[in-house]
Amino acid sequence: MKLSKIGLTAIAATLLISLAAQAKNEMRKAYVFGFASSFNDSTVYITDIQELDSVWFTSKHHFLVSRENYSYQLRDYLANIGEQHRTCMVEYNTDPKKLEKAWNKLYSRYAHNQKKKNNQKQKSELPPFQIKKLTREQFQFQSVAPMDEAIEVEEPVKK
Repeated sequence: MKLSKIGLTAIAATLLISLAAQAKNEMRKAYVFGFASSFNDSTVYITDIQELDSVWFTSKHHFLVSRENYSYQLRDYLANIGEQHRTCMVEYNTDPKKLEKAWNKLYSRYAHNQKKKNNQKQKSELPPFQIKKLTREQFQFQSVAPMDEAIEVEEPVKK
């Protein structure tokens, strides 16, 4: 009985150690762009695709660590130029071609020419939007270091 409890405890400890070892963060180069819109205004903002050299990703799921801080950078910039209450999002990828495809898809969604059939409005038709592009000279994303609780470091196991 004691031997089986010790064996089960050893197996559980081994599984927990292997899970902790997989949860480390890694730093890589990534490409990002931002998008901002408001429910009260028809103006949308979209940034250029920008290259960031030191971006942290989770090694297990490849999520951008502290990704909300990148959208906060865009929101704060827009608030400083007088555009309050914008909903901001950041799209990222390590492959610039895939990110460019996502940028083009998002841009074309808001920039498409609306066609009317028989002078009637279609149900899927969006209202016209005014698109403002933010260049790198106007706005530049800054790399964000992960906070202490976001960094998962493998600790030595005590016997």
